[in-house]
Amino acid sequence: MNGSNLLTTIFCTTVGFFVGAMVARLLPNHLLDWGNAPEWVAALSALATAIFAWKALTVWREEMRGGSKHAAAAEIAEAASLTRYYFYEARIPMYLVDEYPEPYHALKPEDRDEVGAWRHIFNNRYKGVHEQVLRLATLRAKAYALLGIEVASAVEALARQATGLRRFFEDRIEQIKDGPHIVAQYGDQDWVRLVKESVEASDRENSTDRFSLEFESKFTQITKLLKPYL
Repeated sequence: MNGSNLLTTIFCTTVGFFVGAMVARLLPNHLLDWGNAPEWVAALSALATAIFAWKALTVWREEMRGGSKHAAAAEIAEAASLTRYYFYEARIPMYLVDEYPEPYHALKPEDRDEVGAWRHIFNNRYKGVHEQVLRLATLRAKAYALLGIEVASAVEALARQATGLRRFFEDRIEQIKDGPHIVAQYGDQDWVRLVKESVEASDRENSTDRFSLEFESKFTQITKLLKPYL
């Protein structure tokens, strides 16, 4: 028995006996068979104890449930925000020297493995996204149990949207591998543009590419659903 349950039991028992004793003292003699007075006191005490215990337990459960919901919502909100941060961090259109594999910069341009270098960069950038997506995805069960199916579905939708970045990275590597001349001959140039826009987001707060807008829509939905619990 934990501290809260123990205190509740002691409190309810004390109040129960007090109420029973007071009733036994205040009722007129002709309403009580004093030969059965102990039974009256015991019965009233048990009844009062049951009523107060039920009420206290109900309040305690609601408080615990509310606290659990708040904690779960806060944890999910943090995971969603970190997923959003890494989602845009991986798409910054600026590539630092130390992001390239060694000995890329030590080689002559004609000797460099451009495809391998970009694969190295994109894989490393996606690691941060992947770790946060895994954390977010593991919270789906908690979201379903405490906050409902709508929140759980929103968590899953945001995680799936973020994982879409891997496909765009892979398609961009294929474009680099084929070269601009062959890419210009692709039948679906809209997809070519979508890949390039999805790989790089110039402004994380005001990106207007389709991939970013879809992500923001799902992020907004999850924050809206969590707000009542925070």
